[in-house]
Amino acid sequence: MARLGGDEFAVLFPESQSESIVATIRRIQAELLASAPAGVGPITFSIGALTGIDPPPTLREIMKIVDRLEYSVKSEGKNRLLHEILEDAGEENIRELTVALR
Repeated sequence: MARLGGDEFAVLFPESQSESIVATIRRIQAELLASAPAGVGPITFSIGALTGIDPPPTLREIMKIVDRLEYSVKSEGKNRLLHEILEDAGEENIRELTVALR
């Protein structure tokens, strides 16, 4: 886990299944909301997640995809997770899953 700057953080889940990552992100969100001081809010989470067996070859390429996902969520109303699953990086075969975080 690392802070990238401002309100942006990166978390790597090596060798993890897509379903478990979504569940883990929901648990992180719940813990962060529970730890917020009383009277602070509303707090929202705009999250871009990328999973796949054959990820892009460089961290820069991975961050570019995740950054695009995050900004897409922010522009469409915030407080959601946009998750792309790379089936085969060479084929550009991408499935999208959008999950409301409430």
